[in-house]
Amino acid sequence: MLNCSCPYRRCEWHGKCRECVALHRYHAEHLPCCLQPLLREKITVLAGCCEMETTSRVKESEKFREYVKEQDAVRGKGR
Repeated sequence: MLNCSCPYRRCEWHGKCRECVALHRYHAEHLPCCLQPLLREKITVLAGCCEMETTSRVKESEKFREYVKEQDAVRGKGR
């Protein structure tokens, strides 16, 4: 079994990668942090082919975590 590569170790889903990815897919939101570097490299190459640029944005993990909990409560999907 591999260790979770997500940098947000305080996240309640840290180490529960299946649940984390399923949660992100359910809410139709961005990719989990652990998958972003992998795809960022590929998207940067693709954007370069289209003469576009990509930039990184600042992560707001605490704010996002609270948002996810609020959305779960609103949709009745609390754990």
